Amino acid sequence: MATVQTTRQSLVHPLRGQPTAVGNFYIYAMATLTIEIPETVDIDKRRISMIVASKLYEQGRLSLGQASDVAGLTKRAFIELLADYGVSVFNFPVSDLSKEVINA
Repeated sequence: MATVQTTRQSLVHPLRGQPTAVGNFYIYAMATLTIEIPETVDIDKRRISMIVASKLYEQGRLSLGQASDVAGLTKRAFIELLADYGVSVFNFPVSDLSKEVINA
C-alpha cells in the first residue's frame, strides 16, 4: 500500500476552534489526512489532493482559497483544473443565483 499524507499547520482561536482573524485575513487550521491506496493504483499525491479539494469545493465545504491550498495550487491554477474534475468554478446554489438576479 502506498500512503498519502498531507500536513499543514495554522493558527486557530484557542477557545472556539474556529478561524482566527488577523487583520483582514482569516487563518484556518488544517487537519492531517492519511490515506492508504494499493500500489497498483497509478495515482500521485497531487491528483488525490485535487480530487479531495475539488469535491469539497463543489459541496461548498471549502472556499476557493481553502480548496486551492488543500490542492497545493494557486487559485488560478486550481480554477483552471476544476473543469477536468467536473466542477464548475461558479459554485452557487440556484436559489442564491435567483436572489442575485432579483437584486441586480
